Amino acid sequence: PWMVDFYDDTLITFDAYISEVVNHLKENGQFDNTILIIYTDHNKQFKVNERIPLIIHFPGGKYAGTVTRNEENLDIAPTILDYLGQPQPDWMGGESILKEDPNSQRLIFSFGTNEMKPNEMDVAFLDPEQDKPPFYQFSYVNVIDCQMWYSFNLTNFAWLSGEVRGYVSPCDPADLLSPEEIRQAMYQRLSQDGFDISSLP
Repeated sequence: PWMVDFYDDTLITFDAYISEVVNHLKENGQFDNTILIIYTDHNKQFKVNERIPLIIHFPGGKYAGTVTRNEENLDIAPTILDYLGQPQPDWMGGESILKEDPNSQRLIFSFGTNEMKPNEMDVAFLDPEQDKPPFYQFSYVNVIDCQMWYSFNLTNFAWLSGEVRGYVSPCDPADLLSPEEIRQAMYQRLSQDGFDISSLP
């Protein structure tokens, strides 16, 4: 069973560590000369269809405020480059959070695997027997469109979907992509990333 108290304790501990960092920077006069980034890569139990925090403190409190549209960890590096006035390399994914005219309905993609098995120490690791074409270790693709999430199983081609819990600024339902448009966007992304999609329905 999920240990809620243990999870809560880890959050309190993490907050305490962040407090130590911030206090140290302030005591040494560096807080207003430091870019501080606090983030995570998934929600509890590896959920990717729920919103997670991304906090960026810029020197002098510049750009202070709240962004409610979908962003992703890939946006961190372009955001820092934008702040520093440097161009984003062509090979770099993501987009700056500081953009003046952001795409409020950009699709967010993530990939995951079910192809795990325990080793001799009962620690789960990727099963090398499953790391093969056409999708290698990936078992599913997730797509987030504003307040809607979709998950496509690359093994049995099943779709799941639902609403992102706690979404604070939902898009107009008329502006959301249809399931077929989501499917086509997912196929395009897989192809763009170099996967052979000829086996997909």
